[in-house]
Amino acid sequence: MGKTIAGAASGETANIRRRRIHNLRQKDRGGLCAIMHTLPYLSRLGLSNLFLFLKNEVEKMERRRAVVSVIGKDQVGIISRVTTILANNNMNILDISQTILQDFFTMMMLIDVSTVENLNNLREDLKTAAEDMGLKINIQLEEIFQAMHRI
Repeated sequence: MGKTIAGAASGETANIRRRRIHNLRQKDRGGLCAIMHTLPYLSRLGLSNLFLFLKNEVEKMERRRAVVSVIGKDQVGIISRVTTILANNNMNILDISQTILQDFFTMMMLIDVSTVENLNNLREDLKTAAEDMGLKINIQLEEIFQAMHRI
């Protein structure tokens, strides 16, 4: 019985790995597939530091992120409302910064949107919150944000 369970778990892991490699081949970003295939060999050769570094780089490349900015008059519940919308849409906040200048509230968040194909539902929810609270809330993919703010 233990053999069957272990076999099932191994099969699931292999299927997940195959699916992940297939997805990488579909959107190969500058040799990402080659790196993924090389990682296990580097580990076996005892190059564990290089292996870990490359593994982290690959994971970063696979992660899609977006920047959420919130600006408006300070009031009770802004952070709560915005973060609740993100949680309801299964978004993880990777970094957050907020400040209040006199009565002016500003917040920037970096969120993980890897699991989402389309940001339209999230945009609509944030738009509703912005209108209700008299705020300006913007969300854009990190690549677009960086391209717009590059000198």
